[in-house]
Amino acid sequence: MIKNPIPWPNGARCAVAFTFDMDADSILHLAHHSSADNRVMGLSVLRYGPEVAIPRIVETYKQFDMTQTFFLPVWCMERYPEAVEAVMKDGHEIGHHGYRAPAYRFSRHTLDLLVEAGFDYDASLMGDDISYLLDNGNGTVVELPSHHALDDWRHFMTSGDFSYMMSMKTPAQGVELYQAEFDAAWEYGGMWVAVWHPFLSGRLARWVAITKLIEYMHHKGGVWFATLEEISAHVRHVVADGSWQPRTDRLPYYDIPIPELGDVAPTLVPR
Repeated sequence: MIKNPIPWPNGARCAVAFTFDMDADSILHLAHHSSADNRVMGLSVLRYGPEVAIPRIVETYKQFDMTQTFFLPVWCMERYPEAVEAVMKDGHEIGHHGYRAPAYRFSRHTLDLLVEAGFDYDASLMGDDISYLLDNGNGTVVELPSHHALDDWRHFMTSGDFSYMMSMKTPAQGVELYQAEFDAAWEYGGMWVAVWHPFLSGRLARWVAITKLIEYMHHKGGVWFATLEEISAHVRHVVADGSWQPRTDRLPYYDIPIPELGDVAPTLVPR
C-alpha cells in the first residue's frame, strides 16, 4: 500500500505523534476583535484548553512515558505561562503555531519563509501517508503530513461564535476513526500525526477515550511514539545515510492562477 515506507527506529511498524495546537482564546479575538471580551461563554470554552486540559494531557503523557509536540502561538504563551511550564517541565517539544500554518493556510510563499528562517520541518500539509520533502530551489523542509480524519475540529467542534454548527461525534466515534487510521499506518509502515486542540480533545469524556486509544497503541507494540522534531531528524538521517529516498515536491505547484481558465474562473454550482 505504501510503496516506499520509511525504516523507523528499532524496527518499529509506524511512527505516532499526538500533536496539540493550543490556540486558547486567541482565535476568538481574531474572529471577533471588537466583541470577544464580551463573549464570556465562548472565552470559557477556549480557556478550558490551557487551564484544565493541558495539565490533564501532560499528566497522561507522563503516565505513559511519552514526549510529544505542542504548537503554541506566542500570544498564548505569554497569556498562559503556567500551561507552557506544564508542557516544558516534562521535556515536550514546543513548535511554532504560525509555521504549523493556522487552519492549514500554507500559501505558495510559505516555504520560502520557512527555508529563509531555517526551519527544519513543517506539519501543515496532507500530501502523503509518510514524510516527504518540500523544495523551493534554495533549500528543503521535511513535511510531516496529517489529514482531516485526524483533526479533532472535524469531529468535536461546534460553535456559534465561529459559525461552525456541525453535529458532534461521540468520543467513541471519534476514537474509532483514529484507531482505524492507526491500524492502517501500523500495518503498512505509515505515520500517524494527530492535529488536536486541548479545548476539544482534552474534554473529560473524550480524553478518557483517547487514553484508552493510547493504551491500545502501547499494547499492540511496534510503535515509535515521537515528537515531530524527532521524526524530522530521523527522516534527515535515513536520507543522509542512503537507507531511504524521499519523495520531493517542488514548490510552489503554481506561480499564478492557471491560464486555461482565463481571467475569470467559472462559478461552480453545487448539485
